Amino acid sequence: GNYILMYMGNNGSFRDTTNTSLLINGFKFYTDDVVSDISLSSAPTQLIYEVGEAFNSEGLVVAPSYAIVPYDATDSIDHGALTFDYDFSVVGETTVTIQYRSFNLEIQVTVVEPEPPLE
Repeated sequence: GNYILMYMGNNGSFRDTTNTSLLINGFKFYTDDVVSDISLSSAPTQLIYEVGEAFNSEGLVVAPSYAIVPYDATDSIDHGALTFDYDFSVVGETTVTIQYRSFNLEIQVTVVEPEPPLE
């Protein structure tokens, strides 16, 4: 599980003086695990696929929302941390589900028949 360690000084003080980090008695805590949601900042470049083609995440930007403002806030989630669930085996409109931890979002793409080879 994810934990946030909170240290209280002898006088019980807790302070956040930067508005960009969780600062407790002079210690900065990285809180990148405190993601409250994800959203689509930019759709992928490719939205039309041939049957059997693999999903291409180029151009895709997925942004995290934070429950609190962490020290190491980022505007986008690395593609390596995302999971893509799709089925491009049938022609027509279909959904690609993008998952980051327990958060999901969906984009619509079109699957078409492959172009016949040129003779």
